[in-house]
Amino acid sequence: MSDLTAHIQHSGFSAKNSMCQNRHPSISLMSEATEEFFAAFAVKNTKFRLTLCGENESLELSDELIEQLKGREDGDFWITFFKEPHWGGVTAQSRPQNRRDEWITSRQSVMSLLNQFNLNGPLQMSLSHSKGLVFVALSESFEPIGVDLEQGGRQISPALQKRLIAAEEKALLPGSFAPLGVWVAKEAAYKATPSAFQNTIGDYRICKIVPSQSPNADNVAWDLLIQKTSALEPLVLETRVCLIQGWWLAFAKRHGV
Repeated sequence: MSDLTAHIQHSGFSAKNSMCQNRHPSISLMSEATEEFFAAFAVKNTKFRLTLCGENESLELSDELIEQLKGREDGDFWITFFKEPHWGGVTAQSRPQNRRDEWITSRQSVMSLLNQFNLNGPLQMSLSHSKGLVFVALSESFEPIGVDLEQGGRQISPALQKRLIAAEEKALLPGSFAPLGVWVAKEAAYKATPSAFQNTIGDYRICKIVPSQSPNADNVAWDLLIQKTSALEPLVLETRVCLIQGWWLAFAKRHGV
């Protein structure tokens, strides 16, 4: 057993017997729709994974993958990513069980995608999880990418809507595009921005939105251009937003990549 695998197994993070109660009955259909919506839109060599929390029972890195990660210039980042949950000083034991499960499942999903890549090139990653569902994207690219997801029942307060959606944006949005769709679009764009920690979600403005052809009448998608208004140089991000089985999902990348 490698040192890294041993660390993970003894950190109290085992998904076994800790299945999320909020299981989604149509996860396979959602996964297929997600792949259809995002694969052709994404940058070259980008893979996606939509995973139900607790579907897998362990978090174990293969020795082969560990050695590949250690051999990379950014190997320290990846090893830390799998070893240490960054919860602002909150211990694993005091963290709610569903959040611990989502942490594990997100790492399992990334491991699954890493195993599909030749790890010599640059890698970009983004992940999001909510209500027991985990959405991960991994790309062979120098450009950042961003994903976000939210369950459709979440309400955006009027006060937050005022900060989130400018008057000129309201004129662009179709009636079926809920405020939660704007939230996931801008969250994904935020994550796809270099040095995003210097920005706020209010720094992003939707400048174009068009319906995207849907492979399934039960699902809907839109393509957006989102501009980061505070950038010293113009920065526009392409964002695809999908409403799949009652969930809002978004993927963002730099325009023209």
